[in-house]
Amino acid sequence: MLYGTMSTPRQVNRVAVIGGGVAGLTAAHELAPYFDVTVFDAKGKDPEELGGKCRSHDGENGLPAEHGFRFFPGFYRNVIETMADTVAPDGGTPLDRLVPVRSALIAALSSPGEDLGETALEIELERPGSRGRPAGLISMLIGGAKLRKSIPRRHRPSLPEGVHYFFKLLAITTSCDRRLYSQWENRSWYDGISAWRFSAAYKLAFATGLTRTFVATRAEDMSARTGGTILLQLIYDLLARDERRAASDRVLDGPTSETWIGPWVNHLRTVKGVRFNEVPDEEGGTKTVDRVQVLNLHSEVVDGEPQLSGFSYSASNGSDEPVDGVVGPEAFDAYVLAVSGPICQAVLANSTDLLTYDRSVPADQRPDHPLVRAGEDHLPYLDGVFNLRFGWMSGILYYLDEPTNLPHGHALCLESPWALTAIDQTKVWDHWDDPKIKSIVSVNISDWTTPGSKGVPARRVVDPSEVAEETWRQLVAHLPGLAGHEPYRSEATWNLDPAIIDPDEIGPNPPGASLETRIGEKGGAQVLRNTEQLLINTEGSWRHRPCATTAVPNLAMAGDFVRTHSDFASMESANESGRWAARAVMDYAESAGGERHPRPEVYALDHPDSTRWIVRLLKSLDRVGYALGLPHPGEVLAGPAALLAAMCNALPFCGRKR
Repeated sequence: MLYGTMSTPRQVNRVAVIGGGVAGLTAAHELAPYFDVTVFDAKGKDPEELGGKCRSHDGENGLPAEHGFRFFPGFYRNVIETMADTVAPDGGTPLDRLVPVRSALIAALSSPGEDLGETALEIELERPGSRGRPAGLISMLIGGAKLRKSIPRRHRPSLPEGVHYFFKLLAITTSCDRRLYSQWENRSWYDGISAWRFSAAYKLAFATGLTRTFVATRAEDMSARTGGTILLQLIYDLLARDERRAASDRVLDGPTSETWIGPWVNHLRTVKGVRFNEVPDEEGGTKTVDRVQVLNLHSEVVDGEPQLSGFSYSASNGSDEPVDGVVGPEAFDAYVLAVSGPICQAVLANSTDLLTYDRSVPADQRPDHPLVRAGEDHLPYLDGVFNLRFGWMSGILYYLDEPTNLPHGHALCLESPWALTAIDQTKVWDHWDDPKIKSIVSVNISDWTTPGSKGVPARRVVDPSEVAEETWRQLVAHLPGLAGHEPYRSEATWNLDPAIIDPDEIGPNPPGASLETRIGEKGGAQVLRNTEQLLINTEGSWRHRPCATTAVPNLAMAGDFVRTHSDFASMESANESGRWAARAVMDYAESAGGERHPRPEVYALDHPDSTRWIVRLLKSLDRVGYALGLPHPGEVLAGPAALLAAMCNALPFCGRKR
């Protein structure tokens, strides 16, 4: 039995899911066939309000807007399965609305008059036929070598640098679990691949460029384990000849809420019977409210062991004055806390009884979980969330009256201070036929802390229009074909992520200690704020991330900060965490004497057929080497390559000090 601490748990019939983002909707999706499920969300109960950062909406100009484009790489499996299991009103599924893009453009800074071919690399994403082992492995290596050679010369790492990087990535890929979580997890990606030793081209291509664009964090902060694991999956998507992996890059063929979240919420409500934002009323029934903000979690003691018994909330039904209330123990039997990391911190900070109990449970009595590894030196306690860092990854859309020359796919601006990635949505939205708007350029801003061209980081800007102007300036510096447009001149031509709020538009804040507040009270503008932040996988952060299964028997956790195989803040990780949470509730219900229900499948990151055999063999050998205190052979082999690279870069004619 999973929950050995509870001697007489009560029967589980009703489950509350707190949070209506991808994690919460996934938990509801998996639990609804077997339990009575209610989802609570602070944004609202309507389909256009649910979905967290994945939702889209109509902007102030009436044009479609969202937090940022949705990117579905080939290694996503959990969220794809949920999309396939959702029936849309037209009889299809959201999976039918995914379309593969044909290419990806990786662009560096360009000088006036410079051809894009001299500073950018366009990669065709058409997947070749399948090949078995070892031919598939050989073709991957050849493909990687060709890809390096096709990089514009002045941005191309030297051959010794490429060899050094290969062995570093090989070391991370084939390290045993103990080395992976004790060594690579506690080193930054920047240090793990020795970026400080090599040329600017090496740093741009392998350290700071691709990783921060996709994982939304700085190479100097992100753990080498996370960086290597996710980058390897992207490489597999690009180079692996494996029919089991989906297209390298897919996007939705319309706004996210229209093509995915809306049909999903409708499916949950009409097919699975999920209720949204229904709270108890004074007469003992329920009432539906627009918004429910959970304030804290309550516990009660059953046979000497506490379990979650309800929560306090602040509700709104469109009135200016919110109404506070309490959900008591008679309402629900189990709970899934599926809110964002910062909101989870706020809720748990007001739920100290639960934190105290969680810390009091001895290690040998804590529930088992596949992502708590044997010999781990720090168990996943709930209060670990207070040691996690959360950052900004938000988008802006530009509406143009002329077509662009962007490719049919994503464009990565490698040297942009704000780590920009862009796509022309209208090239993949086949139904788009607005006579005035010919292009919708959606841009993700992944770095909000590095100063832009005017010396100000994005998160320190005081006016959203400055974000629009600076983002466009950085885009044009990488994609000269956009130079004829100036969409930031009018607010009607761009739309910033609604999670980015301007405090000056809301009014003065209550008296506080922050510098921004004091400046604002004296008449100065306040910097922008973000109400939807994502986990940053900093080095050593794994030990602080809680599991979906907790020591509080009837409480499960979900969200991008919960331990998952997917590991980084993404739709895939959120969906996977929702599946883990559903499994935890089912385990608890079964331990309470309920029926055994089929558990939702949870898909781990995998290697293609062409490399799986050699990776497993090398991991087995490394387990022996690690036990004997030996370094990984990949790091040993990377040493001579690093020495040769340093010698080559020191030559006066090398030209790699740019």
